[in-house]
Amino acid sequence: MYAVSIGGLLVCNGFMVMLIWNDLLSDVMEHQHHLSFLEGTGITAFAYVLVFAVKYGRATGVSRTRTRTPSAAQRCAEMTPEQRSALRNELVQSCGCSETKGESTIGDVLRAK
Repeated sequence: MYAVSIGGLLVCNGFMVMLIWNDLLSDVMEHQHHLSFLEGTGITAFAYVLVFAVKYGRATGVSRTRTRTPSAAQRCAEMTPEQRSALRNELVQSCGCSETKGESTIGDVLRAK
């Protein structure tokens, strides 16, 4: 449905561009080049691309400042020992994680700085 409605708008606008160019601008301008329907539709499609590129395009080379969310490792590194212990206990109770040897465990992540 979306493609049909966009296609219909493109056809109608292309037809309008063709009519405006051929009827109004050919009288004002001295040249007598008449646009075909496909040329009017092509101009309309090109205008759509330009409008959406300006509206939704991303600037390249321009650094936008964003607030970055710290990673889990960074947040754990900033915790006090009491907060780490409370987090470890909460994860063991809610997730069923354990302090087993030989595997990467919660304690390894929490102890890493």
